[in-house]
Amino acid sequence: MRILSARVHGYIDFGIVGLLLLGPTLLPSHPAVTTLCYALATAHLLLSLITAYPLGAARRVPLRVHGALELAEGAVLLASPWLLDLPAGTRTQSYLVAVGGILCAVWLATPYNAPVREGGAR
Repeated sequence: MRILSARVHGYIDFGIVGLLLLGPTLLPSHPAVTTLCYALATAHLLLSLITAYPLGAARRVPLRVHGALELAEGAVLLASPWLLDLPAGTRTQSYLVAVGGILCAVWLATPYNAPVREGGAR
């Protein structure tokens, strides 16, 4: 079910950036996880700032493209514990899977094809 407005989606996007930035600080992890989190936080912030939705600053990237990139980011996070060969059952593994799951859930709940009005409502 597509229930999130573009504005709410934007707020969640900036929250995801915060989660990705805080993760390496709060959890014991190895350098590859830290690099991954900081790289994805930077990419997600830049993508959010240039997306054509109410919280976007430059509004150059269509929301549909934003959604496709966000789904790919979620998939990378979901797969990263196994790609990085992290020990099973660690908090770091759970964190990466949780953030990836949140991104995928946000993707499922956002109607990317609906027109975004200037006021931010759908």
